[in-house]
Amino acid sequence: YLAVSVLGASLSLWRIWRDLGRPEWKIAWHEWRDGFHFALQTASYAAFGSTDKPVIAALSTLSTAGIYAAANRLAMAAAIPVRSLLYSAYVRFFQSGVAGPRSSARLAVRLLPLGLGLGALGAVATLVMAPLAPRILGHGYAGTDTALLLLAPVPILYAVYCLGLDVLVSTGNTGLRTLAQIAMPPVNILLCWLLVPAGGASGAALAAL
Repeated sequence: YLAVSVLGASLSLWRIWRDLGRPEWKIAWHEWRDGFHFALQTASYAAFGSTDKPVIAALSTLSTAGIYAAANRLAMAAAIPVRSLLYSAYVRFFQSGVAGPRSSARLAVRLLPLGLGLGALGAVATLVMAPLAPRILGHGYAGTDTALLLLAPVPILYAVYCLGLDVLVSTGNTGLRTLAQIAMPPVNILLCWLLVPAGGASGAALAAL
């Protein structure tokens, strides 16, 4: 991972220097608030994808955490087409946001059917994969199928809430989006605390859902 990251960063820097010249150290201090919000959004997104595993292990067993982690990875892989759509449309949200919230919301509505379609495709793939997962991963992952069945709607929900968040950030409401995102990990931890002791990996999947 480190080697590939260094290679990609080096190639990017070389192309920037070649096309745009040497960088000039000029910091737009007046934009610190937006930068801080974007940093918090990235951190909260990483936290939402990582904090539940150690919490599940503490509330149950390492085996339960492993089963849930495997199911969660597969469900998030099924959401890759949706993520590709969102990444490709991200700049368009800012272009539309210049004309106001209504324009940005209209773009989200136009993208919603495609997002739901890609999400449904991922959900169906998850449902197909569910009974096969324990056989592919091994007997130690028995129970992954049930967790996957519960996580199948994740790609669809991912499309809906990410489009909504993109509307917020593209209309200058970065603080509201940041607040929505940083609220997710504590809520997830609370739901794990309520559902994991009795439900195990299935409870963890319900908490994530």
